[in-house]
Amino acid sequence: MTHIKIMFGLSLILACVVSVPAAQGKRAAPPEVPPVVMQGLRISISNEPSCGGALPDNSKVQQHGGCLEIWDLQNNKKLREILVYRTDYKPDLESDVQDVWISSMSVEGDRLVVRNELGEEYQVDLKTKSISKTKEVKPDNLTLRGTHLP
Repeated sequence: MTHIKIMFGLSLILACVVSVPAAQGKRAAPPEVPPVVMQGLRISISNEPSCGGALPDNSKVQQHGGCLEIWDLQNNKKLREILVYRTDYKPDLESDVQDVWISSMSVEGDRLVVRNELGEEYQVDLKTKSISKTKEVKPDNLTLRGTHLP
């Protein structure tokens, strides 16, 4: 009987040890979102860790997700980057579990509609560079993530 208890105890410990790394593992790669073409521009998602020229002083924002690259179709030249939304990272959580990736883009009239994996939706006017949030997500849906600002 003691042998069975020891084997059960070892099995339980082994199961816990094996499951912990899986629970703490990194997130999956960002979704594959194809580029969108509109107004002579190709808009693609940048998954780089920074978005250039997104702040008023033209400096870069350090975050994964929420950044678009705007390319001129005629000369294949990168024109600029646009930060669609900001992620407020909480210091007590790993940053990769707080990253919020763009999940889809579509053209609706003269605006680009961007959706992220939380279900938030933004409209981007490429001419005026204005961005408006058109779909909000309730705070209770933001578990393990930072607060997202438009």
